[in-house]
Amino acid sequence: MTNIDAGLIEKLQGILALTTSPHEGEAANAAAMLAKLLTKHNLTMADIEERGGDVSPVTEARVDIGKANFRWVGTLAAILGEAYYCKPIILRPSWRGASQHVVFIGRADNVEAASMMFRWLIENIKRLSTEERKRYELYQGPTHAPRWAHNFGMGAVARLAQRLKELRNEETKATMALVVRREEENNEYVANVFGKLKTPAKHETKYDTESMEARLAGVNSAERIPLRPALEG
Repeated sequence: MTNIDAGLIEKLQGILALTTSPHEGEAANAAAMLAKLLTKHNLTMADIEERGGDVSPVTEARVDIGKANFRWVGTLAAILGEAYYCKPIILRPSWRGASQHVVFIGRADNVEAASMMFRWLIENIKRLSTEERKRYELYQGPTHAPRWAHNFGMGAVARLAQRLKELRNEETKATMALVVRREEENNEYVANVFGKLKTPAKHETKYDTESMEARLAGVNSAERIPLRPALEG
């Protein structure tokens, strides 16, 4: 490492920052490019960070998800946590009527990207769910709105998970080292701040025609959601 050009390290740090980009495809392309350059110059993720001076400390970002307990919201948080090198946890208040929060834990740029994407996707899933439910009711009559919202959300999140996985397929052994490094940091933060977390309870899923239609509508509608927040009004 003593003879490594400072310009190369700076370039690698810039590419590393792009691996958390919320723009569709950009993060995956940056991860692939970073892996190739690390291999070419026989470097590791630790080399980049050691030359980078101050390392961003692990922090957290909290997102209010309201009072409704939709499972797809927690599933979405888990998917985005993996995509943006964060650890998400759900804080449920002990008193009734209070809002729940999803907490993204990781380095500042990671939690910022994850929480921004999380809000953006929830907004779009809820909007599309309402639109598709009203369209369905025109032909089939009234639905059970909360059940429709749950099944639509689960379908949409399942498809979004596939799309994010496809974008991350460019990750190689070199970038996986980054994943392991971030995971260790995040787990240490959780242990120190939140202690031992409870294992979520498993839920049995029952389907009827309406539920299946809602889930299918969610899967199909997820194709229309761009994997980046809207920056223009």
